Amino acid sequence: MKRKIILKLLLLLAFSVTLYSCVHDEINSSANPSNSEYTSKSLWKEDEVYIRNVMKIYLEHETEIKKVSGIPYWDYATTLESYDESFLMVPIVEDNKVTSVLQVPRHGTKVYFYYTNYKNHLDFFQNLIFSEYKKVLPTEKSSAATGKGMKCTRTFYSVWMPNNEGNYNTGGGDGHWNTYSIVKCRQMIDECMGAVNEYGECQGGGGSNSGGGYGYPGGGGNNPEPPKVDPCQKAKIPMTQANATLKNSASQQKMDAVLKSKIQNANEFGVALGTAANGQIEITPPKEGTSSSVSPPIDQLSNPNSVFATAHSHAGAFGAPSGGDMFSLLERMIMYPNMRYSYVYGIANGVSEIYALVINDRALAADFLNQYPRSQNYDTVTHDFKEGSNLYEDFTAMRYMYGFDSSGNTSGESYDKNAIAMAHILEKLNSGVSIAKADVTGNLKTINASIQTITKPNGTIEEKPTVSKCP
Repeated sequence: MKRKIILKLLLLLAFSVTLYSCVHDEINSSANPSNSEYTSKSLWKEDEVYIRNVMKIYLEHETEIKKVSGIPYWDYATTLESYDESFLMVPIVEDNKVTSVLQVPRHGTKVYFYYTNYKNHLDFFQNLIFSEYKKVLPTEKSSAATGKGMKCTRTFYSVWMPNNEGNYNTGGGDGHWNTYSIVKCRQMIDECMGAVNEYGECQGGGGSNSGGGYGYPGGGGNNPEPPKVDPCQKAKIPMTQANATLKNSASQQKMDAVLKSKIQNANEFGVALGTAANGQIEITPPKEGTSSSVSPPIDQLSNPNSVFATAHSHAGAFGAPSGGDMFSLLERMIMYPNMRYSYVYGIANGVSEIYALVINDRALAADFLNQYPRSQNYDTVTHDFKEGSNLYEDFTAMRYMYGFDSSGNTSGESYDKNAIAMAHILEKLNSGVSIAKADVTGNLKTINASIQTITKPNGTIEEKPTVSKCP
C-alpha cells in the first residue's frame, strides 16, 4: 500500500516538474529579448524603423559584432528623441543585470556598433527594465552642453522605491521617487565615429568591433536634417490674426490711437486685450509704468484668463521689442492659455511705428523659454540680454553686423538693428515666435533675418546679414 502511495507521489512530482519545465520554457521563449520580434517597452516614442533595421543587421552578423556576454534587450532600445534613423542605445543584460550598453550610430550608408559600460547608462537601463512603477519626467534641452555649442537632450524618468519591502503605494506610501537620466548631444553623435560617454563626449573607438561598419538598408545617405519650414508660411495664419486684431475698430480706438499718443511721454503705457462675455474684444484703460517698463493691467479685464494680447509704448524710443518684451510674452503665454501677441509702439525719425511679437507655435515657444529662461539670459540693469549668455552672443553678432552693413536688406523697409537681431535669434533657435513691423498701409509683415556666408572671388569668406519681409 505504502509503495503504491509513494509511487503515485513520485509520478505526481515528476508530472509537476515536467509541467513546470514546460511553462518555464514557454515563458522564457515568449519573453526572449534577443529573438527576431520587436515590441517597444520604452517609456518614450522611438524610431522603430531604425531599431528594427539595426536589429536585423545585428542578428545577421551577431558572431562578428558580439564581444560581451549577455543578451540585447531590443524591446528597451531607445533612440533618445531621434527619428531620422541616426542613433540608438540597447541595454545588454546578463542574470537580470544590465552589464553594458550597445550604442549604434549611423554615418551615411553605414552603422557602427560600440559597447560601453558607463555607470550612468547602466543605472538608467537597469531601473527602466526592472522597476515596476515608473513615470516619465520632462526632457531637458540645452544648446551649450560641455561649452561646445552642441544641441543636447537629457531624458529623465523616475521609479518608485519603497522604504519598506512590499510597500508599493506609489507616491503616497512609505517610499520615494528616484530619478535617472541619460544625455545625448546631437552634434557630437553626428560627428563621433566612436562611443559617446555619459557627458555626450566622443571617446574614440572605445570597444568598437565593427571595423568599417555595416551597410544600412537602402543606403541611408547622410543623416538627414528635418526639412526647414518656410518662415512666412508658418507665421502666416498667426500674423493674419494679429493683423485682424490690430485693425479691429475697438483696437484702433482704445489701443492704437491711445498708445500712439503716448510714445513721446516720459514713461511707458500699456493695455491688455481679452475677450468679453459677448465674444467682442475687451481692452483695458492704459496703465502708466516707468521710463523703461510697464505691466499691462491684465487683472482689469472682466475675465483675466481671456487675455490674448498686450500692447505698450516705448518712451520716446524705437518700437523694436526688447529682450524683456520677448520674455514677458513667453511667460504670459505659460500663465494664460490664449496669450498670442505683444504689440509695441515707438517712434523713429519723428514717425510712429508698430512692431509685434507673435506666437506661431506654442509648444516650440514653451521649449524655447525652458532652454533660455529670463533668469539666465536677461540683465535687469541694462534691459538687454545678459552678457555671455547663449542669446547674447547671437543677438549681439547680428546687431553689430546689421548696424555696420544693412545692404542685404531687400524688404524695402527701414528696421532698427535690434529688431533685426531679434528676428535672427527667434528664427535661428526655432523659438516658435515671429517678429513683424507694420508697413505704410498699417499691415504687420513678418521680418526674416539670417547671416549668410559669402565666398569672395579672392577666396576670402565673409558673413553678411540678409533681411527680407513676408508678403
